[in-house]
Amino acid sequence: MWPQLLLSYALVLNPLLATAFYVSPPVPREDVITCGSTPAEAKQLGCAFDLFSFAYYPPPCYNKNLHDEFLAVHSSEIEWRMMDYTPIATADVLEGIHIDLRPISGQFHDLHCTYEWLRLIRALAEERPLDRKLARYVHSHHCSMNLLLKDKTGRNETATQTASMLFGRCGLTADQMHTYGAE
Repeated sequence: MWPQLLLSYALVLNPLLATAFYVSPPVPREDVITCGSTPAEAKQLGCAFDLFSFAYYPPPCYNKNLHDEFLAVHSSEIEWRMMDYTPIATADVLEGIHIDLRPISGQFHDLHCTYEWLRLIRALAEERPLDRKLARYVHSHHCSMNLLLKDKTGRNETATQTASMLFGRCGLTADQMHTYGAE
């Protein structure tokens, strides 16, 4: 009797338990917040520059505490260069006015990926809206595969790597969540 009851219970609940839901709910299209397309426009719109995402985010998608904690621990691990390889101080990078820079030290990619995972976990835990980068499966997969590489020979030689600034949108519609999650 009990096995049949448990099986019946499992069959009824299974579809309910297997249904995904968003801790960060979709928003109506008109509630998506943007940061424009230039540093000046982003600043004017109240967006904050995130060094480890190398992006501007509107306040609901910017986690200042996480950014500042990560920066305090890891800022010295990255050497920045202008596109012509002229050195630039991290303090100048934090001004968020340089569209393209070269993070020379090889740890930047690992730091970026680890930071993005932390940003996603915190966004979900704090019920913050998601941005496109956090919602994109392809970015999560890319970071996961790179962090799992056994042979990291040559990965720390990043003289040709370029960090190109993004101007994030905060909040995703249901269609965008589905699209980015499937990419």
